[in-house]
Amino acid sequence: MRVETDLHEWLADSVSYEFLPAEMAEESYRSLTENRGYHPEGVQCLWESAAQMKERVWNVLNKYKDYGAVIVVCHGMLMQYVLEIEHPQNGQIEEFIAD
Repeated sequence: MRVETDLHEWLADSVSYEFLPAEMAEESYRSLTENRGYHPEGVQCLWESAAQMKERVWNVLNKYKDYGAVIVVCHGMLMQYVLEIEHPQNGQIEEFIAD
């Protein structure tokens, strides 16, 4: 078993990596969901976009591309934006085959 620290939850502040006050974190989440994971054009956003999450996750998964099978445990936001599962359930299991 290995812990891959880059399989962490979505970042409300991907610029300074600091914990935001609840109100600011909630606003970041609202903006993420309203914009379907994309930073609005011409707007500087603190929050991690879907593309940034995907890149971070793929950088981890690529380490294991030569393995026959790998089990990954992660947060629902990663499943939502990387696997495009609209509302992952707690403990949901999904088979994913990388090309």
